[in-house]
Amino acid sequence: MKKYDVIIIGSGPGGLSAAYGLAERKKVLVVEKDRFGGTCPNRGCDPKKLLYTPVNHHLLSQTFQGAGLKGTSQIDWPALMAFKKSYTDKIDYEMISALKTSGIDTIRGTAVFQDAEHIVVNGEKIAADNFIIAAGAKPAILDIPGKEYLTTSADFLELPTFPKRIGIIGSGFVGMELMNLASALATEVHVFQRNQQLLPQFPAAFSKKMATILAQRGVHFHWDTEVQAVEKKQTQTLVAVTQKGARIPLDMLVSSVGRPADLSQLNLQQTKVETKPEGIVVNEYLQTAEKNIYAIGDVVAKKEPKLTPVSHFEGDYVAQLLLGKTVPITYPAIPNIVYTTPQIAQTGISVKVASQQPDKYQVKELDVSGWYNYFIQHDTSANIIIITEKATGLLKGAAVLSFTAEALINLFTLFINQKLPAATLHQQIFLYPSQASDLPYLY
Repeated sequence: MKKYDVIIIGSGPGGLSAAYGLAERKKVLVVEKDRFGGTCPNRGCDPKKLLYTPVNHHLLSQTFQGAGLKGTSQIDWPALMAFKKSYTDKIDYEMISALKTSGIDTIRGTAVFQDAEHIVVNGEKIAADNFIIAAGAKPAILDIPGKEYLTTSADFLELPTFPKRIGIIGSGFVGMELMNLASALATEVHVFQRNQQLLPQFPAAFSKKMATILAQRGVHFHWDTEVQAVEKKQTQTLVAVTQKGARIPLDMLVSSVGRPADLSQLNLQQTKVETKPEGIVVNEYLQTAEKNIYAIGDVVAKKEPKLTPVSHFEGDYVAQLLLGKTVPITYPAIPNIVYTTPQIAQTGISVKVASQQPDKYQVKELDVSGWYNYFIQHDTSANIIIITEKATGLLKGAAVLSFTAEALINLFTLFINQKLPAATLHQQIFLYPSQASDLPYLY
């Protein structure tokens, strides 16, 4: 029977970060039941942004019609998919090759725990001193009659041709990014939302503006609406049946109602590892109830956002822990973003939390659409929210709605984590004109 110092279950960003961090001093095996690299480079953030980038350029070009540009671009979906596949098709092979080059063993198959020291993969029993569960999450399929006709974001990212009529159930990160793409491609886009707010974790004002922008592009929002069943006609047409009695004909209906932890095949009941609906329960060392089993990334029940860079951060932390580090994990401010057009991003303390503590925090909202650096982009919805601590004047949180929010939110995250006072910005010289040159005027 083979034995390893560490077996890592899952080859996403978190698992790979841990594997490479341990490789020089530990004998490591990475087990992957699907494509090496995990969701992010194969079916998640990387391919989504490969598609988003040219679509975003297409949408932005429309804002300059009559202001220097004449004639609109057209999106060639098959060519766009070929561009995406030129990247994603090689991920699996390249990941395996890189792991082997680093002296890390790999095996493709489903890991099933026999006890806290052994797993079985493809009928082979393998032992380890320590395990790191980095199995990630999977798209949830709404449990309704006709659910077999529902598709997921993974199916969306593999479409050979784009449907004329598409429906999306839910409006979280994934749902928003899919409807942004679909609004530039489909004749009809229907969004079924059980309440009246998109992206509840972001400022409500930004969500409302984004809903207005998407509606102007032709997205049909069905507010306070739940899809109760899906029917399929002989013509291949789907029909979404709502609780209000509406029957909406569609060519594709995407279930975007969350991504639960992928635990079903691990057989964790053979161990003391505790789970709850949000995922695996861990302590401040990302350690489960089994002292030799750790969990990282989207598989963990935690308050921190389940994002690729967070998984990478946790993987690196556990690797250092197994090499002798003894301090609990401490998270810095974590930026997150929704790649729509415009983008919505935030970092640090949220507007909701800050607004509940008016004696401690100052919340300042700035309409910057008329500022030069946004005016030149025709960024008519540009808005920035700054959250400062009254006692110190330090930046504690920020939210941005703009075409280029990702650049600014990274700067804000740096300022928060480095605890840079506002006075520091006035001592810097930034490129002008650029959005960075506006920073001294924001807080």
